[in-house]
Amino acid sequence: MLLYNREGLINNNIIFYKTGGGTDMAKRCAVCGKEPVAGNSVAHSKKTTRRWWKPNVHKVKSILDDGSVKRINVCTSCLKAGKVKRA
Repeated sequence: MLLYNREGLINNNIIFYKTGGGTDMAKRCAVCGKEPVAGNSVAHSKKTTRRWWKPNVHKVKSILDDGSVKRINVCTSCLKAGKVKRA
């Protein structure tokens, strides 16, 4: 299982994924790295307002590769795909 921290993807002490600042760690998936994305809401009149798309993240107890049990934030698409072994 690959885990993400504030700097990015952790795999053999190499960081593969760098995020911009300002995103909340509580809204980031520990498996796929899905995080809030900012954009524009566009009305029919083409008027734009800023908005956020937030992933559906849940805090679940998971069994890691080394056998330890840890509470991690996982998005529902990773839970549904079976990428996480629940404790």
